Amino acid sequence: MMILEQIRENVPVGAFGLFSNQYPILLNRPLPLLFHEYSNTAFHFTVSALREFENEKIVANNRYLFPSVIFWFLSLESYISTLFKVSLLKAGISEDEWKKEQNESLRYKFSRIHINLFNKKNPNRGHFSPLIEEFCIYRNSLFHDAYFFQVNNYEKTFFSKIPDHSNEIDLMQSLLITLDSMFFYKNSLTGLNLMPNILIGERWIRLDTLFESYIQPTFQQICVKKGVETHINFSPRKLKTRNSCNCGFILVVNSEGLTYEKSFEYTNITEKNYQQLIKPIEDKTTFLLPDYTDNYKS
Repeated sequence: MMILEQIRENVPVGAFGLFSNQYPILLNRPLPLLFHEYSNTAFHFTVSALREFENEKIVANNRYLFPSVIFWFLSLESYISTLFKVSLLKAGISEDEWKKEQNESLRYKFSRIHINLFNKKNPNRGHFSPLIEEFCIYRNSLFHDAYFFQVNNYEKTFFSKIPDHSNEIDLMQSLLITLDSMFFYKNSLTGLNLMPNILIGERWIRLDTLFESYIQPTFQQICVKKGVETHINFSPRKLKTRNSCNCGFILVVNSEGLTYEKSFEYTNITEKNYQQLIKPIEDKTTFLLPDYTDNYKS
């Protein structure tokens, strides 16, 4: 019998990583590209959010909105952290220093990338723009549920001052700010393009291409349908660093791994059991509210 906890000791099939024989620490484990996973999740959450937004008749909470925003921030933070770890490898710091550096702020990581990778002596905060700073403020108010009396004021973005009143424009801003940094650094490692690849059907398509060919026109068409407008600028800045670090990195993909012991047979357990949760409502005009009272009955 396979034990799920023990399975985690193995690299999943399809996991992406960066490898370079210049750094012995990577011989046993390539540097993982978690931003690849996060970006794929964020994209597909965004598609679900757009589907829901398209056919909402009333202004209501979009159940895919916050998951989309959260995963775009995770994608951005992981993207910068990946480059930051590369910069630490290049700087040749000790394991103890590495552990200490990993706990530093996102602003600090932007700065160290430019110092260690691009040999900039006074990078200030690198590409850490006011847009990213305000994204961090908005993200913190969501992650830590840390708002009520305090209203966030934004000068460079249109994020909702009251986070629980957020709508689809907050999602679009999150994506645009993330895409801006990804575009800026995509060629920062010689020979690689680090723009996330998103799995669409059986093809991989780069995120910047998907934004221009699918997300932007889809969102704008939905806005026209619903009779709404926005002040946001949908043209990504497309600034790109001219610096590139020749660290000898290549992309590696794990193609071998474990398979479950029992032979594969397609089943429908999840959907079947879920359908049993759904009970028909006799009065179709009834709108049921969530029940947080002590008298709750399922």
